[in-house]
Amino acid sequence: MCRANNIPTAAYEHFADAEKAKAYIRTEGAPIVVKADGLAAGKGVVVAMTEQEAFAAVDTMFGGGLAPPAPRSWSRNSVQGEEASFFALCDGEHALRSQPLQDPQGAPSTANKGPTPAARMGAYSPAPLMTDAMCARVMDEMIRPTLRALSAMGSTPTRECFSLSRLMVTKDGPRPRSNYNARPARSQSQRHRAADRCGMMSRASCGAC
Repeated sequence: MCRANNIPTAAYEHFADAEKAKAYIRTEGAPIVVKADGLAAGKGVVVAMTEQEAFAAVDTMFGGGLAPPAPRSWSRNSVQGEEASFFALCDGEHALRSQPLQDPQGAPSTANKGPTPAARMGAYSPAPLMTDAMCARVMDEMIRPTLRALSAMGSTPTRECFSLSRLMVTKDGPRPRSNYNARPARSQSQRHRAADRCGMMSRASCGAC
């Protein structure tokens, strides 16, 4: 969907064959992200800093190391930049952004290592990284085009909270580090201040989207 609608995202491919996945990794090089397609007990993502780490991740995912083995995997380019979380409440046509936030980065000894890397605790908001201009870019380049694309596909979301829980601000602008979430129960969503949530709901009920 992102490719078809010119929505910024990392370059990626989807594989059902381990050797084809490895060929893509050789072409793209490292660092690269390898992700199992499906549930993996929270251990289905590896940020590989070398090609050998990426090959090992592919072997694990296709070889039964996730129990059961993943039938498919994704490989995508690593997005470099500073990370933030971005939220928008939508009614299927309009979107109203909430206050972005940032997580403290993982300790240098553990960040970006192992399956599902860089676990964090806590968050802070407002996020100095997410200026009004940057938030406007996220809305114009990512959130609103996504709503239009979903509507064209006949899958209009209503009463949803779009969460870009790992938005990367790169030298070329905002890019999603991973995936969209469309549920207010997402852990990052729950970290918002009560005042911000109440204000957001009040503005939405008044048609401020």
